[in-house]
Amino acid sequence: QDIGRMCGFDSPSYFGKVFREYLGLSPRDYRTGKLDHPYDTIFLE
Repeated sequence: QDIGRMCGFDSPSYFGKVFREYLGLSPRDYRTGKLDHPYDTIFLE
């Protein structure tokens, strides 16, 4: 929720939806390291 708010999202569920659309995994999966190809830094255009 804190990260979503810092990124300008009022709704945690909407942040999760947008996150999944861009990265193909949930914020929880990203946080717990369930990645085939880890990202050190994420840049979105």
